[in-house]
Amino acid sequence: MSEPISFGVCNRDQNVYILLTWIEGEDLEFALPKLKKDVQYALGREAGCILKSIHSLKVPDDQIPTHTKIQKKRKQLQK
Repeated sequence: MSEPISFGVCNRDQNVYILLTWIEGEDLEFALPKLKKDVQYALGREAGCILKSIHSLKVPDDQIPTHTKIQKKRKQLQK
C-alpha cells in the first residue's frame, strides 16, 4: 500500500499534490483469513469506527464538488 509523505498546493493554489511512498506487505484479502475470528471482528469494528469519524466531518458547502459520482452510483444500485 502507499504511505503519504507530503501534500500541499501548487500552481498558485490551483492544484493539490500528494507525495506517496510504497509500504511492503501482504494483501488484506490473504492476511485476514489467517487471523483468529475475534481479531478479525475487532479490526472490522475499528475500521467501522474510523469510517464513522470520517463521515461525521463537516465539509463547507463551497468545498463540495459540483460534479460527483453520486448519480452514477445511484443508477448502479438501481440496476
